[in-house]
Amino acid sequence: MSGRSLYLLWALLPFFVFPFISMFTDIELFDLLPIDNRFLIMSIGYLFILAVFFGALGFSKFAKDNDL
Repeated sequence: MSGRSLYLLWALLPFFVFPFISMFTDIELFDLLPIDNRFLIMSIGYLFILAVFFGALGFSKFAKDNDL
């Protein structure tokens, strides 16, 4: 993987940290947001995850096998 794709994958870090914040601090992060529509927020989050994944895939450099 190239450096750009690895830097892009760092954007996924909050999605892995947020559940632990809710577990250890008893703060519901959805309650801190000004929008009450959880479906909209989760849809935007899932679209962001897909965009980061395909962006990292697009920046990746794949090795070419010369044996074929």
